[in-house]
Amino acid sequence: MCSYLKPAIVLALLSLSCGVSLAQETEKPTAETQEPVAVAAASAPGVVISGVIEANYTFNLNSPHTRQNYNYFFNRREGQFALNLAEIQVAKAATPASRAGFVVKLIEGEVKRFNFITPDVDSANILEAYGTYLIPIGTKDLKFDAGQFETHVGYETVEIGTNNFFSHNYLFGIPAPFYNAGVRASYPISNKLTLNGYIYNRYNGRTDDNNRDIAPGFQLAYAISPSSSLVFNALGSRENLADIGFGPAVAPATSIPRQQTVLDLIYTNQANATTKFVFEGLYRTGKDVADETYNFAGGALYGIFGPVGLRVEYMADTKNTFLLGPKTAGSTDKSSIGSATLSYEPRTGLFPGARTILEARYDFSNAEVFAKEDTGDFGKNQFTITLGQVYSF
Repeated sequence: MCSYLKPAIVLALLSLSCGVSLAQETEKPTAETQEPVAVAAASAPGVVISGVIEANYTFNLNSPHTRQNYNYFFNRREGQFALNLAEIQVAKAATPASRAGFVVKLIEGEVKRFNFITPDVDSANILEAYGTYLIPIGTKDLKFDAGQFETHVGYETVEIGTNNFFSHNYLFGIPAPFYNAGVRASYPISNKLTLNGYIYNRYNGRTDDNNRDIAPGFQLAYAISPSSSLVFNALGSRENLADIGFGPAVAPATSIPRQQTVLDLIYTNQANATTKFVFEGLYRTGKDVADETYNFAGGALYGIFGPVGLRVEYMADTKNTFLLGPKTAGSTDKSSIGSATLSYEPRTGLFPGARTILEARYDFSNAEVFAKEDTGDFGKNQFTITLGQVYSF
């Protein structure tokens, strides 16, 4: 399609868009908040079936020859309609009256293709699958989960959920893991402080066939006031980053476990019913596949003002890594990347469970990592416009 027709297509789509009343952005789910939230049908008492579909069209003013928006998760395809996510969830909440529960999330779409490092086709469609049991300790319950979960690290989640932005920021896609497998437990120390503990198989993913090291982590969630909270996340492991293949043909000698550690702090303030502020600061350190030490440090600031959302972020590293782009030869500058995103969600709702998100995003870096129209040509910035449509049932 001719490039000059694409803006017209985007404008036409925006003019036809529809949504529902604004839903406020929520924090990363913890072990205390990962219960099913949508009730569409119950195949048995206590069992809830729900789902979501996320679709989008993203136009990149760079007209990248790669046909992809650099390092986007997950609306990576440029100039094409995309199924971002199709998800079915079957779940039963654990309660004091029925202490056993479970969650199973099956997914398809770009989310599966661009965040999973799972080579096993039999489980590639599983985002989460875990069992829950409430163990009474004193006057409170310890919540114990075993299986595969979305990671506890970071503010944004794999699914858009009630997020005010369709695209994910770089803090979500680069330093933080996506999902983990293992066990976790949650216990309310007081009415304000909750402690969550995690033991995973690896830093990111389900299993590491050539590495037996586990990944411990924890989360402290503190309610400062009825309108503000503070969450501190940590996760570390020695993860095999030198695999040359998978399965029995790979000799254990090829495994070179390298330390990965991430620390993440999130402050949330719900100023009033329609205004919310969030700050996230994240630090990750470790060794890459070349056994070189790296350090990522970044922050993101969110402002939600009724139907309008504003997100700005910046992240830098002290080493020459391919994730943030190569540094200029001889330069002592840190490799860095960032973005500024403005979103708008119309309040009108024509269909139950439908949301429309209109988003304009500007990305920048001190390295030439953003593809342009001419093959082999790259620049230091890109500008995208996204129309996202979300259906929940």
